[in-house]
Amino acid sequence: MSDIEVFELDDNFDPLEDIGLVDEEDIEHHDYQMPIPDAELSVVPEPVQLTPREKMDKLIAGIPGHKQRIVEVIRICEEPLTASEIEERLNDTYPQSASVYDAARIADLLVEAEGLVRLNAEEGADEETVAAPKTDTEHPEADVDAVVTPHAGVDETGDYLEVQPPEPSRYVATDEGLAFVAAMTDMAPVMELLEKEPRYLPIYERILRMTSNEEGCGKAELNKAIDSDELCQEPRRYTEYFLFRLQEVAAVRWNRVWYATDLGTSALNSNIFTK
Repeated sequence: MSDIEVFELDDNFDPLEDIGLVDEEDIEHHDYQMPIPDAELSVVPEPVQLTPREKMDKLIAGIPGHKQRIVEVIRICEEPLTASEIEERLNDTYPQSASVYDAARIADLLVEAEGLVRLNAEEGADEETVAAPKTDTEHPEADVDAVVTPHAGVDETGDYLEVQPPEPSRYVATDEGLAFVAAMTDMAPVMELLEKEPRYLPIYERILRMTSNEEGCGKAELNKAIDSDELCQEPRRYTEYFLFRLQEVAAVRWNRVWYATDLGTSALNSNIFTK
């Protein structure tokens, strides 16, 4: 008799039977959602609705060096002008050839800021392109008395139609834009600047006087008259310091040389320098 016990495999044996696992068919499946950290901070806020004045203030704050050009574009657009007409008039007063913000770009930005409105060439006209007849000069022998049946691209005389380029759009200032110009050309900011720094009143007066003539005044000449003044030694001040502040309140403007504006001339003729 053999000492070896015979081991028989039980095909029905389930080693996981006693663990009590749930059948996969009985499991409820749900899409797993990853938790969002700081979910309350991820909420997109409602867009802030700005007034036209706030939009124009924001535009100038973004490109402060073009403040006077922006105001001038609105001012000259009191009557409808094309982009080329705006460019021509603007460059007479504020020439600018080294910037991406040309007159057309500024006009478009002001449309977005509601300082200007863009007019189509023919407001309220049919949107179809107006076509002009193109006379057939290549075949003079053609029978002009023949009866021609009009069809697409041909008018009643048998001449071909030629599509004409659309008229350029025009820009005109809105009421909000004109009100903005009035606020920007107010004397109050100029007088506030002068009253804020009474120590430098002689310097401001000298700059306005030197720039109030028709020829204006060059930067080198202003430097010679201002930089060595005792008032500018402690704390140290240079011409740029005063020009920047005067330009910020539209009292002076730059056109190859410095000129006093109407606001600057009015300030010069006021009694603030005689106190």
